[in-house]
Amino acid sequence: MTTSLVGSGEIAMILSSAGIAKKQNIGIEVEKPIVKSDLSVENNGTEQLTANEYMLFKYDPENFLCLHLDDVERLVKIEPGRVESVGTNFVVRYLDKVLPIIEPAGLIGLQDNNLKERLLNTPNQMLEIIVVNIGEKLVGLLVSKLDEIHKSYEDINTDTISNPGLEGSIFINGSTICILDLAFLMKKYNEKWTLNRCENDELLVA
Repeated sequence: MTTSLVGSGEIAMILSSAGIAKKQNIGIEVEKPIVKSDLSVENNGTEQLTANEYMLFKYDPENFLCLHLDDVERLVKIEPGRVESVGTNFVVRYLDKVLPIIEPAGLIGLQDNNLKERLLNTPNQMLEIIVVNIGEKLVGLLVSKLDEIHKSYEDINTDTISNPGLEGSIFINGSTICILDLAFLMKKYNEKWTLNRCENDELLVA
């Protein structure tokens, strides 16, 4: 039992239900507070708030990679003729700025880095690009084909990944999809290519 002042200034008495029960020899079960680990939903027993969203894309006609959706700024399609070469780099004008264009799968060794060849061989085919925001710098990732946004409730698996350009893998729609490591990709980009300036816009993106 405790006392307390109420709003009118009067003294009120607060009775403890557990104390009364003990004094009267009444058994009482105190319900524990609800914590996050107690919550569950009908999605493999996983709490919904842990769902992660991924942007899937094909880096060649058959194989997929994905990105964390939070890293994606927007999806765009551009004409090959808009792409310009600056030294060994490729860029395009985007929102009045210079947007570096790179092939992520080629840069981390999953396929040949054939951006120049692709531009020459498919001059009439629209280029599909995922614009990502890394450290407040926009970069365009050239992909073979954009797919869809998917959710996953599973943890990222890193046990079977040996390519440093991949963050890990996730199981989506019955398939294991590798997640692109953007931080490593940007580091690789800056190390591999000779960086130039194009109309006072620096191509360094890390």
